[in-house]
Parts: sequence; structure tokens; C-alpha cells
Amino acid sequence: MSSSDSSTGSGGGATSTIKSYIDQAAGAAQNLVNSVTESVIGSGSNNSSSSDKDSTNNPKYDQTVGSLKEATGNLTGNPSLRRAGEEQNAAGKAHEAEAQLKDWGQGVSDRVQGHLGAVGAAVAGDREEEDRWRAVHDEGKRRQEGVERDVERSQGAEEERKGGGK
Repeated sequence: MSSSDSSTGSGGGATSTIKSYIDQAAGAAQNLVNSVTESVIGSGSNNSSSSDKDSTNNPKYDQTVGSLKEATGNLTGNPSLRRAGEEQNAAGKAHEAEAQLKDWGQGVSDRVQGHLGAVGAAVAGDREEEDRWRAVHDEGKRRQEGVERDVERSQGAEEERKGGGK
């Protein structure tokens, strides 16, 4: 029985050693994520101390770092890091959708204002003013169509991800 006790004891020691290696690897992966996120923030801004402000203004940053955290959490078996990554990725997607909606709305507004302004200028016989309002209309149209293309692209990419997993 003492031999089984000693083998259990050494097995426990081996398990403990393996766990410490896993913990070290998880810590190293988390440090890597932190250093990557800090370097991304630092390269995107002159003031790296305002990381929250930078990430709020950059939805792609949140999506990228969130995905990286999620993958690292999956790799290291760290569910809290994985969840934090999922949440940051989702927040980035939400911010991007909000910005796209704002741009689309501004595009529609510019198109309407440009059209009405051009009609008013045409009625008044002011050709230069009519051209200025047409430029506003055209810029709104470009903005609106750009957002629509971005949304279509992201929907296509999402459908590919879902279809690729089947």
C-alpha cells in the first residue's frame, strides 16, 4: 500500500507540476494579449493612457482584440478570458453597427437636403448654388452606398462563417 501511496503522491506532484506549467503558459498568453493590445493602442494614438477612449472610437480594434482574447482563452482553457473576449468582440460589432447607422442616416439626410437645396436654387435661377447642393446630394449618396456595401460585405462574411462550419 505504501507503494500505491507513493505513486499517488508522485502522481499528485506530476499533476501539480503540469498544472503549474499550464498556469505559466496561460499567464504568458495573457501577457502576450496585453502587450499586443497596448502596442495597438499606442500605435493608434499619441496618448496611450486613454485606452478606453481609443477602443471606443475604434470598433475594429475591439473586434480584433476580443477575438484574440477569445482564442487565447480557448487555447489556455481560461473561460473568463474567453468570455471577456466574446464581450469585447460583441461590443466592437455593436459600435460598428451604430457608426454605420449614423453614417447611413447622415447620407440620407445629405441626399434629401441636397435635392431640396438644388431644387430651390434652380427655382431661384442660381446655377452655382444649385451645383453646390448637388455636390451635397452626391456626397450623401456616396456615403449611404458605402455603408450599404460595408453591411453587405459583413453579412456575406458572416454567412460564410456559418456555412463553413457546417
